[in-house]
Amino acid sequence: MFVKGKTYLDCYATIPQSPANTGFSLKYMCNFNPHAPYSTNEHDIVNKLRALLVKLFKTQDANIIINSGGSEGNSTIINYLKTKGKNIICSSLDHPSVINKIREIKSEGYDTKIINVKNGVLEWNDIKKLLDFKTNCIILTHVFSELGNKNDIGRLAGLIKQYFPHCHVHVDYVQGFLKDKMPDFSNVDSASVSFHKVGALKGAGCLWVKDPYKLKPLISGSQNNSLRGGTIPVCNVASAYYALNEIQRLNMMPDYDLFSYLYNYLKKYFGDKVLIFTNPKKALGNCISFSLYNLCNKMIQLSLADKNIYIGTGSACSSKSLHNPLIESFNVPNGFHMPMRISWSKHTKRSHIEKFLNELMPLTHSMQSNKNNNLKKYLDI
Repeated sequence: MFVKGKTYLDCYATIPQSPANTGFSLKYMCNFNPHAPYSTNEHDIVNKLRALLVKLFKTQDANIIINSGGSEGNSTIINYLKTKGKNIICSSLDHPSVINKIREIKSEGYDTKIINVKNGVLEWNDIKKLLDFKTNCIILTHVFSELGNKNDIGRLAGLIKQYFPHCHVHVDYVQGFLKDKMPDFSNVDSASVSFHKVGALKGAGCLWVKDPYKLKPLISGSQNNSLRGGTIPVCNVASAYYALNEIQRLNMMPDYDLFSYLYNYLKKYFGDKVLIFTNPKKALGNCISFSLYNLCNKMIQLSLADKNIYIGTGSACSSKSLHNPLIESFNVPNGFHMPMRISWSKHTKRSHIEKFLNELMPLTHSMQSNKNNNLKKYLDI
């Protein structure tokens, strides 16, 4: 990765900028207002990003809304479609920007429903039980961020529209964007993207909307064809434009050799002491989520960070974590807590995975031999 001297395996959180991207985007750090008529360079880079997004989504300029990222896009759609007497559906494994917004509007008196995802994958039978003629919107996640499992968006959206054509289908497209063949969006009404997931600066993304002029903006203003107000951050836009071109040149489709190597190694080394949540038949291929028997994910994460190895986790291990939706999605035996998430990009080499494993093995032995091992130090942070 582009973090010198460090092994970065948390690419589902963010993919760091390349040095070339940093150099390119810094040129736009000190700039004029991009909406002013004299801001030629600023206009140009914003228009270049929009043109690239139009090409990628095979859409029109009016259908692209540049915003702060996936969380804003998800919130915009939910806020627009919440209607008294109607209901909105999401899943138990959706991103907090969806789940928390659904809880918020429920507390305001709106009708919401949550699909209890089984075994980490959305299934039609579980969805159709909740759909009815009062369903105004359903949120489908393309790739679950805590698992790396991919959902068949094209098929599910098609079935939803077959029975309930009025239902707005929104896709959280954040983790799969440019890392997989684009799903069939013919039955999808909107989709949200975050550019930092593909190597750009944090704080920029986009919302694609099939019928944008029916959308009620979350932030009012004249920008984005009056669909999202606020001055566009040109430096972030420049970084996104560079990253999108860069990721296409590199072909960021997942490396299944790395996936197979890590998956098989964990199964062989830990045996029945490892529980792998990521389904190899449904995996995007750039992430493995797993739990080790009676070992705390938070403690492992912070111990590895001391060795300059960085991985992702869910919540700190505790009895309460057993009630987490991710745990409830699986038939988890006692002793397994919230998982660790190892995720990578095209810049990741096998040597990075090997370094992680070479540190993980002695660390787990040490933790098993000394259960207390300053556990409170890690959980009280």
